Amino acid sequence: MMYTISIILIVLGFLFMIENIFLLLKDYKLCVLNNKNKNYMVPNIITLIASFALIILGLIYFFVIHSQL
Repeated sequence: MMYTISIILIVLGFLFMIENIFLLLKDYKLCVLNNKNKNYMVPNIITLIASFALIILGLIYFFVIHSQL
């Protein structure tokens, strides 16, 4: 029961990461084909880092709960 929050955080992190990688590659293709500025992709990179952080926080929370039991 206590592990559910960490599992939800990890699963949401992976889902956001998969969706964000898809959008990042789509925007990268748009930038390469149309010779757009690469600064267009900064929000995608920030959200990718945030999804990695969500996965890491879920893992840390999992191990903190595990060490307390």
